[in-house]
Amino acid sequence: MTFKRFILLNAVMLFSAFAFAQNTSDNRQSLPGNETHDKLFYLLQDSKSTVLPAETVDFLESINDSDEVASKMFYYRSSILKALYNPAISKADKVFICEHYGNRDNDAIRPIRALLQQHLDLNSN
Repeated sequence: MTFKRFILLNAVMLFSAFAFAQNTSDNRQSLPGNETHDKLFYLLQDSKSTVLPAETVDFLESINDSDEVASKMFYYRSSILKALYNPAISKADKVFICEHYGNRDNDAIRPIRALLQQHLDLNSN
């Protein structure tokens, strides 16, 4: 009787491990309609530790934003640029980022549009 319980317990544990592995592999899959957002999220998230060149940081700090949003805009712009300077991100993904943000016409993106275009030209080849 104990041998049967042992086999049954192992079968249940094996099935649970398989189900858990399937669940964790699906965590990076997007809901329909969220593919662009999810891709951008993971690309920017994977680039948090990338260090921007000093001249890029100086440029970002020189942008005149109102005091209420200056730190938020610095963080937003630098997170986009960090993905472009991240050597682990593919050229195709860098082009995707440049095209996505370069097509936006808002106050947050306008100051870095030239940098986005430079990176787009650099990575399109």
